[in-house]
Amino acid sequence: MTTLEELQDFCVEEIRRLSALSYYPSDAFGRGELAKALVKHADSIDHARRIVDAIIATCRQCPPPADIAVVAGEVPATTAKQAPPKRACPLCNGSGFRTREYTIERGVFAGEKRTEAVRCGCPPSAEPATVPKLDTRDPELAASVASAAARRRMQ
Repeated sequence: MTTLEELQDFCVEEIRRLSALSYYPSDAFGRGELAKALVKHADSIDHARRIVDAIIATCRQCPPPADIAVVAGEVPATTAKQAPPKRACPLCNGSGFRTREYTIERGVFAGEKRTEAVRCGCPPSAEPATVPKLDTRDPELAASVASAAARRRMQ
């Protein structure tokens, strides 16, 4: 845990990084006000660094102290790591639909191979589905997937 004095010293150094922006204060009083605003709104040394990084990445001019408060509110205080996504069904990738190939046995189209979208049967995943892009060059496949999706929404 850092002390307030360490945070103040670090914020003074971080404010110097803003000298790369236009309208950086030339007097010590203006730089001190920027440093005070950063100390007031930063929760840690890492948070102060990320606030200044965000300002440098998005601003062309040195912001006034009030804008440092706004940026500090937008930058998260901690960088919590996200949990890895849950594994989806390998057949449908969590969408609830998979493709099925079949051969027409009777009629004019006997012997032709077709593909259709069918319900997978797996339990729905808690995570939103990441559905792969359709091959839109096959209009029959695109139409069958669209109709299957429409039927599912009606249920």
